[in-house]
Amino acid sequence: MGVLLAYIFPFSIVLFVLFFLVKAAVKSAIDDEKHENKKNNNRSEINKEDFSELIKLRDIELLSDAELEEVIELYQAERVKKEGYEQYLKSLAIFNELKEREYFNNEQYADKINGLKKYYDMD
Repeated sequence: MGVLLAYIFPFSIVLFVLFFLVKAAVKSAIDDEKHENKKNNNRSEINKEDFSELIKLRDIELLSDAELEEVIELYQAERVKKEGYEQYLKSLAIFNELKEREYFNNEQYADKINGLKKYYDMD
């Protein structure tokens, strides 16, 4: 029994430390991404669903009808991209958690992450 504990105890400590190192690294990466995302969100805060401010610019003839349409499309594309990025981060967190729980081995995890990056065009 003592010999068995002599082998298991150091191994369990290594696994314990490794788990928290990976968890800290993933949390740091996700926090960095969230910080970058918040910084980007602080740009002109036009409500993407209510373009009344843009319409007012058209009404006072500072934007043409064509420019208004282009700007609305630009904001809508930005919203879609942001929503896709948020979904990418959520999916990444799920795969990281499953890897931590040893549901995936390293090869399976790498395949899932590569597929996720390809789907959301994150390369």
